[in-house]
Amino acid sequence: MLMRTSRSADPLFSAPRKKRAAPFVTLSLFLLLLISLAVYTMVLNIHVTADSLYVTVPNLPGRLENFGILVISDLDGLSFGANQEYLMNAVSALRFDAVCVTGDFTDGRGSPRALIRVLEQLPEDTPVFFIPGDEDPPPIVTSASSGESPLADYILRLEEAGAVYLDTPQSITVGSSTVWFSPAGVFSLDPDSAARAAQSRIDELLAEEPGEQRDAYLRAAQYQLDRAERIRASQKVMLPSDLQIALTHVPLSESSLREMHDLYAQTDSVYVGGISLVLAGHYCAGQWRLPGGGAIWVPEQFPLRKTGFFPDDTGLYGLQTVFGIPQVISAGLGTSDTYHPLMAFRLFNQPKVTLVRLTSRLKQ
Repeated sequence: MLMRTSRSADPLFSAPRKKRAAPFVTLSLFLLLLISLAVYTMVLNIHVTADSLYVTVPNLPGRLENFGILVISDLDGLSFGANQEYLMNAVSALRFDAVCVTGDFTDGRGSPRALIRVLEQLPEDTPVFFIPGDEDPPPIVTSASSGESPLADYILRLEEAGAVYLDTPQSITVGSSTVWFSPAGVFSLDPDSAARAAQSRIDELLAEEPGEQRDAYLRAAQYQLDRAERIRASQKVMLPSDLQIALTHVPLSESSLREMHDLYAQTDSVYVGGISLVLAGHYCAGQWRLPGGGAIWVPEQFPLRKTGFFPDDTGLYGLQTVFGIPQVISAGLGTSDTYHPLMAFRLFNQPKVTLVRLTSRLKQ
């Protein structure tokens, strides 16, 4: 009896089916890999960790040995778990004497609520200093509807929460030693010239017809005059033995650090002791990094020794020392708009706070 042969059993007919299955399997594996990578990135990007490093300060007073500064940068209004749970898990494991927030902490609506949640959980006696970043709203408002204060609402809210807006030098005392925290801009500012410019602007405005807009400009000019006077008052009580710590959102370039060194190497400078440390953020450690390696790409507008693909971390992330001035650049918590829109998330780049400890000893 002749046996019928099924077409499906014939290898001539089954072979094409195998060929069609191979691309499907490959595509499925690729999609599975992408999904796994996305899930891993999402999980990694909500769990905060901490960098810890030592900065050597010559002739550091004994009471300031191991003085700790917690640096929070580029929070960008993000929430890391309920009530900042994952962020506070990292912070609560650290010991520090001061907190410095180096900008870009508000959300897309200009609200500082995410940072306020952090402030509410810090030890009450810990001083907190903050400066705005390039993605935060302007700190001084001049609109006719701005209210009675020249300071932006988010600045006022943070001050109410106990933080100090750092637009002039502020000091803390540890034993018999004084540590000054200042925005980096004051080191190149002539307060006398700033006061004259502000007073000239006030005189111009007083000659104009009164009105809501004029009054807003007048409040801002008066604030700038007051700021110049506060800077002068701070400079009068500074001593060569005081520590000077500068905060900047965008890291200072090598040329800026050299100029700062040359300027304050002069014996007639009020900052005769020099700058002990610069704290910065902004770069987000390159945003996209290789697993266990460095940044993949950074924009050309960054004032770095090398930009583009696969730059080194010098000046981008971590500790950089130029002419004896150490600069610590925090990897930060969020992202920077300076990167390409396709890089609008952190890849293999876990969010971080940075703990800086001062020491008189040389650290390897």
